[in-house]
Amino acid sequence: MLSAARTGNFLYTRHAMPMARPVPVCVWNRLLIIVMDATVREVVMRAGVGVAALQVDDVDRATLRGRSVNVHGEAGFLDEKASPALWGAAGSLPRWEDAGVYGYVVPYDVAGERFDFVPHGVGVVTAPRTT
Repeated sequence: MLSAARTGNFLYTRHAMPMARPVPVCVWNRLLIIVMDATVREVVMRAGVGVAALQVDDVDRATLRGRSVNVHGEAGFLDEKASPALWGAAGSLPRWEDAGVYGYVVPYDVAGERFDFVPHGVGVVTAPRTT
């Protein structure tokens, strides 16, 4: 599921509060490459690059069933020392209006689950009609 994902939620903290930011994502040689805007990069840098989380969901809106994958790992930013192949993979991602910053997450904990918001055998409940 991760290799097919185009977006995910990058999870970080700001003023001790959890924050989630949708980001473009791709997988290259087991690295998760993301693009974030400069504001988020500054917050992450002040907090210290270290551990990050990324969540990717695949939800069928018609059936309310899906899958979710959560990744925790070491985070960092791409710099001029990164390999040309890595930069090539990163270049395939859309940017934040030409101000994007490429980051990565090296996964060390990956957990996934399937979910179903509607119990089997029960239809989707809709609000009563008013006339």
